Order: sequence, then C-alpha cells, then structure tokens
Amino acid sequence: MKIEKIIVRNFRLLKDFSIDLEDNLSLVIGKNNVGKTSLLLILDQFIGPRSEGKRSFRFNDLNLDAQEQLKEFMISPLLTEDTYSPIAISMRLLISYTDRDNLSNVSPLLMDLDVDNHFIAIGFDYYLPFEGYKDLHSQCAAQKLKFDAKHPVDDEAQDGSGEGVAHPEYDAMAFLNDNAINKFKLIRKSVKVDKDGVLDETNYVDFVDIPNFRIESVIQFQSIGARRDVDNRDVDKTLSSKTSDLYKAIEENQDQIEAKEDFLEQLKETDVKLTGIYSNIFSDIVDKIRQFGGLAPNDTIIKVISSLQHRELLKGNTTVKYEHDNKDLPENFNGLGYMNLISIIFDIDLMMKRFAKNKETGQLADINLLFIEEPEAHTHPQMQYVFIKNIKDLLNEGVKDEYGNKKPLQYIVSTHSSHIVADSEYDDIKYLHRLDGKNEVEAKSLKALSEVYDNQDHLRFLKQYITINRSELFFADKAILIEGDTERILLPAIIKKLDVTKVAAKPEQPLLSQNVSIIEVGAHAEIFVKLLNFLG
Repeated sequence: MKIEKIIVRNFRLLKDFSIDLEDNLSLVIGKNNVGKTSLLLILDQFIGPRSEGKRSFRFNDLNLDAQEQLKEFMISPLLTEDTYSPIAISMRLLISYTDRDNLSNVSPLLMDLDVDNHFIAIGFDYYLPFEGYKDLHSQCAAQKLKFDAKHPVDDEAQDGSGEGVAHPEYDAMAFLNDNAINKFKLIRKSVKVDKDGVLDETNYVDFVDIPNFRIESVIQFQSIGARRDVDNRDVDKTLSSKTSDLYKAIEENQDQIEAKEDFLEQLKETDVKLTGIYSNIFSDIVDKIRQFGGLAPNDTIIKVISSLQHRELLKGNTTVKYEHDNKDLPENFNGLGYMNLISIIFDIDLMMKRFAKNKETGQLADINLLFIEEPEAHTHPQMQYVFIKNIKDLLNEGVKDEYGNKKPLQYIVSTHSSHIVADSEYDDIKYLHRLDGKNEVEAKSLKALSEVYDNQDHLRFLKQYITINRSELFFADKAILIEGDTERILLPAIIKKLDVTKVAAKPEQPLLSQNVSIIEVGAHAEIFVKLLNFLG
C-alpha cells in the first residue's frame, strides 16, 4: 500500500497542485519560493502528529486568488446556498493497494466494490461553510456601514472648486484577514475514486460517520525540517539534547527493558547518595526555616532529597563526544556540516522509532511517510553525494516494530543541491516551478521526459551530460547555451559590457545579478530545447 499522488488546492502557491510519489524516494527540487516548504507544511497540518501549540491555518495561507474570490463574495450581494461554492484549503491522498495488502484498517474507506479498482482516496478540507460565509457577509456589511458613516463623501471641496474630496475605501481584505479563518471548519473524509484514479468529489463519507475509524492506523507522517538549530557555539549541545528524545522513543521497546532496568536501579542508588550530600549543602537554609516553627514543634521541617527523573536526566546531563586521535572532544568542535549530518541521522532514527511505535494506535500504520527538508545545509559537495548515496540504504528497509512486523517507507527529500540531484535517479526527481504570471506552481516528474523525447538516444545523452556537468540548470531562472571553451572564456566579459550598455540605455536588472546557468553544449543545442521547454 502506498501514496500514488498528493493533490493540494488553494494552499499558498499550491493552487491546483498535484505531485506523484515514488515507491521509496521522491526528490523534490526547484528554485526558492516554488512551494517545497508549503508541501511539507500542509502534510504536517493535515496528517502530522497532533501536538499542543501547533498552529492552525491562517487567512494568508489561502492562495492569493482564493483570497480575492472571498473578497468578491463579501462585497457582492449575498449568494444563496445553492449558488455558493465553499472556498477551501484541501488535500487529497490517492492511495493504491494490491491483493497482498491487509485491508482491515482501510476497509471502511472502500467505496467501490469493482475488483479491478485498487485505489482509495482520503480527503481533507479546511473550508468555509455556507453559514460561516453568511455570517461573514453580514458582519462585513455592518462594518462597512460604520466605516462609511465615519467617512462621508463631500459633494464639494472646502475651497468651492466642486471637485469633491477623496473618499477612503473600505478594506474588505483587512476585515477577512482578522475574521475569516475563525469561520472555517475541518472535514476529513473518504472520497470515491474509480479504477483509473479519477475522484468523484460529490461522493464521500465523513470520517465522523465511520465508527471507531482512526486515520492514524492508515497513515503516519513525520518530518525533519530545515531549521534543525544546528550550531557549534561553545554553549550549544544540539546532539546531546537529542539523546533524551531517543530515550523516550526506545524506553518501551522490549529489546531495551534490561538496559532500562539497570539504568533505573543505578538512579535509585544515586538518589540515596545525593540525598545525604544535599542535607549538608542545604543545612543552613533548613535550620533557618525550622526556627519559624508552626502549629506543632518542628512542623516546618523540610528536607531536600534527590529525585532524578530518568527521562529528563538525559536532556541536560548527557554529552555527545567525538573521538580524534584517541581523545574525546566536545561535539561543538565538529564542523557545522558534520553536526548537521549527524543531527539528521539522529532525527531519522528517532522518526523510525516513532513510526514503529505509533503514538495514537500503538501499532504500525499501513503507510509511513517521512519528509526531510534540505539535508544539504552546511555540508560540502562531497558530503552531499555521500548523503544521497546512503539515504536509500538507510531507509529502504522500511519500518519494523518490536514484533518483527514490517511496513514500507515512502520518503520525500526536498533540496536546492545540484550535487544531490546529480547523484540521484532521474525517475525519482520531481521538479517544481512557478507558472508565468500566476499565483501557483506545478510539479513535473522527470520520468515524463521519456514521453517528450521521441529520440531516446537524445534523452540518454541529456541525462548523462546534465548529471556530470550541469545539474544546477534545475535551479536557474534562465539558461545561456554556448558551444565550448572560447565562448566560456569570452562570455563573462560580453555580459559585463552588455550590462553596462543596458544600464546606460534603460535601467534593468543586470544579467550578472540574475540566476543564469551557462551550459556548454557543443553541437547539441537542439537536444536541450525540449528540456528547457519542459522546465518552463
């Protein structure tokens, strides 16, 4: 069982967005501000671990076009329930299964008994129901009346010119920013899907109406964000603090029971010794308190005892060292790149343990999805190659619980690293780019290039050439194709002269300040044309 496709509507730049996932690794690439982090955020919002303090959606999370549509709803006459179409931030997970899969957890979601249909669709909508829209419309109209009363239109200017005084306009968008999101509601549902993977949005079942159903039994999502707070300042103990999290994840594991019991026994012995020491350290304050007396003699006697908490002990009192020339050195002596890499491995191990011990259900979910955001932070190119080479070996074994039960793992890695791209399989790559002049992005699977190129030898050459030479093309805004060494040597001078001429004639952004990829293509420029069009 696996996620075939993620479909997102109206979340930031993900206006009408879909991305296909591979069986294991899906490598999401693209320039800045094309929705990679937005994809992580909406997955975490709808299917991520529930936690206190987790922020809900905000009005600005709505795609800009959806915001404008809602504004039009507010300033236009009230729609009827039949003509109103709810505005929503939504996500759909298209899931496929085989005859070998255990369907006990997903059986309540099956809406088509066709034996050839091996799809399930899970839907999430954060939507504005009609009643919420009607309330907002009424509030907006009332607020506009008050605003207009405070800002009347004068027929004539005070100087008698008759031109009238400029009248400030009521800001319906500001009203929505303050009030709209409170009227939105969440629905989680199973959406009917046919054997070709086409969804019927009019036919669905609300999870609320399915007795004893828990989405956590079907899918678990964990993520490792780009903001990993890795630092090598002397005061920092980034890696050391992770030992506490790992301990929490493994303390109930049967394989670790003996080690845990030894740990607790040692803590009890240490408590007894520390209590004796504390009685001497704090004797002065204890004597002072005793002098105040109470209702009965010695009523206010206090003692300071040791009560080491096994979970919290590791958080501030363990130190990760690394060995160099048979000497133990502090973790912050390591470079940021190594600390980042080690931190990711710590986090991956923690996430795998969380998958194995589902906090909500206590058992493995049918689908386990991990998102790793920008693993290349602080790392040099060679280390980035090493990471992507080894990540598959680390994660392809899937998720296994303490009883030996096993489930596959799908994982998404988002990156800006051309080095990671260069050392990846092309069929794993998902390219995100912004549509010209629109508030939305699209995702393309590079495996689709096989349909674009009639000549497969051209495609094979292209993949090999870009892998070896120019993977940064995927992160550029523009490309300049050149023939060879002569052009490569001359081009910087040509561009510099061109920039000077352009600035003198008409102020424009200089080419040297733009994100341009320069590619030597020899006599094969025509092979690149379809690729450049594919990448937009």
